Amino acid sequence: MAERLQKQVAELPLKEGMSELRLSITIGIAVAHNEEISLESLIHRADQMLYVGKRDGRDRIVMCRTEEEQAPANNQGAQAATQAKL
Repeated sequence: MAERLQKQVAELPLKEGMSELRLSITIGIAVAHNEEISLESLIHRADQMLYVGKRDGRDRIVMCRTEEEQAPANNQGAQAATQAKL
């Protein structure tokens, strides 16, 4: 779903005189595999992943699957995963 959203944002038409610009979106995602993780913790981790994506060049989808994973998954496969302190 995040990749579809990223594609749709990139395809949005811009007003005349702005054609040299391109819209982009950076998305941070945190996934919980059990109910022991609070919503607040998930939002915090997703926010951290958002800033990892922005720091690494923007227009990215960065995912942290569990608290134990220190390197987030990144949809830009050629780029090395960035360590994120959770």
